[in-house]
Amino acid sequence: MRRLNAALSGEAADWDAAEPVLTADDLEFWDENGYVVLHDAVSPEQCRAAAQAIYQFLGMDPAEPDSWYGHDIWVPLLHHPALWANRASPRIRGAFAQLRDEHRSP
Repeated sequence: MRRLNAALSGEAADWDAAEPVLTADDLEFWDENGYVVLHDAVSPEQCRAAAQAIYQFLGMDPAEPDSWYGHDIWVPLLHHPALWANRASPRIRGAFAQLRDEHRSP
């Protein structure tokens, strides 16, 4: 509740005190290209859990490349716990905060 109140009142929130995630080069790349690659955004375990959720949802086998094709590009797994865990990653949240200009300086 404290973070919500701080955000609504315009006060600095807890995440503003964190070290910037994106470098000046990252931000320049974002400005020029509209995307940025965030390395090590989540742990390898979290990455594997997210990939497994997608494979399972689409009925694909990671060991069988022929099973990877013929699916929509959109995978409606927004509320899967593995994907929520990734969105809660401090590096991902910090990067989004920077890109929203809440913490722009690298």
